[in-house]
Amino acid sequence: MRKLLALAAAFVSILLLADCGGGGSPPPAPTNVVAVPHDSSAVISWSSIPGVEYWVWVAPTSNLTWENCINVPGCQIHNGVTSPILILGLTNGTTYSAVVNGRSGDSPVGATSPPVTFVPNLAGYTWSAGKPLASTLLGVGYTGASSIAGSTFVAVGVGGSLYSSADAKTWTTSNSNVATDLDAVLYGAGKFVVAGDAGVILNSTDGATWTRVTSGTTNRLHALASNGTTMVATGANGTILASADGVTWAVQSSGTTNDLYGITFANSTYVAVGANGTLLTSTNGTVWQSRALQTSLNLKSVAYGASTFVAVGAAGALVTSTDGVTWTTRSPIAANSLSAVVYGTQFIAVGSGGGIFTSLDGITWKPAVSGTTNDLIALTFSPGRASSLLDIGYVAVGAAGVNLTAF
Repeated sequence: MRKLLALAAAFVSILLLADCGGGGSPPPAPTNVVAVPHDSSAVISWSSIPGVEYWVWVAPTSNLTWENCINVPGCQIHNGVTSPILILGLTNGTTYSAVVNGRSGDSPVGATSPPVTFVPNLAGYTWSAGKPLASTLLGVGYTGASSIAGSTFVAVGVGGSLYSSADAKTWTTSNSNVATDLDAVLYGAGKFVVAGDAGVILNSTDGATWTRVTSGTTNRLHALASNGTTMVATGANGTILASADGVTWAVQSSGTTNDLYGITFANSTYVAVGANGTLLTSTNGTVWQSRALQTSLNLKSVAYGASTFVAVGAAGALVTSTDGVTWTTRSPIAANSLSAVVYGTQFIAVGSGGGIFTSLDGITWKPAVSGTTNDLIALTFSPGRASSLLDIGYVAVGAAGVNLTAF
């Protein structure tokens, strides 16, 4: 109801501006209007004229005009904007059109551009390669916090290598002050947390300056997850650590000595996976229970989406669960060993030989073209941020500094 009222108010204001402009000549219709579709989003751009206040209208129809917008369910009005603008909240597979108009000072609203049509589609099918970084990358993470404007993404790797980026395309080297391999990245409690070999844990509030904190272990830490109040790190020899702030960590009993390679939190449950088919669950990050699983393959990563937990690993291993308690071993996704899986708007899994695979339900998978034969080791999802023109999409990193994006 609030969105409807806001839309109606914006529409009324446009009508008033169109009919009752104070003076001056209205600007011409905007030219070179282009709509570039992405996942659940699109970037609209046009040739701007200084001093003109622009309005962008977007709706799920192929013949949009600003006059009929109010009658089209799902129409968005963006006023007082500049080119380009990122439009979020669109439905994949649906045809949209966009028009742009504007006014100069107190003039009436000027002519509207012809509609441009576009169709948003899921990210993950088409990948673009960035300039290779200097080190093999073992982990990558994302934060939606607008306060960290220069470090939306952080990638880590061998020898303490650490990079930050606002868009996952241009990366800046940061000094980690450690020489050990770094494996995992998490954002929580207002900071980035990085974990790696020899129990190393680093903190940063800006993605550029990093401080080492005491972890309480010398075992390698492979993965990080959070439920919003408790961060959990998993690692070698069954290591599990928990922290409320990313600074003070306490060792927890896992009940296993198998390496734990991956962890996620979803549906009120932590799920940790590891060597020899190890699978543990917890509701609070401190008390853990082993779950039966009919596989002895190493499980490297776990994610949740489409009401399903999905774990992947060696030789394309795939196991799924709807509740985190009862698990089903599925046919392998592929011959590739898989090192990471994530869910954004669909499941994406990456692995050896540049393998990338996609799935809507976590059970049926299709290969995508990565454009690389380098092993892909880590993966993250960006839900998009209109304030910084950051599209919805995925970032994958791996051997020889390879970094790929799918927006």
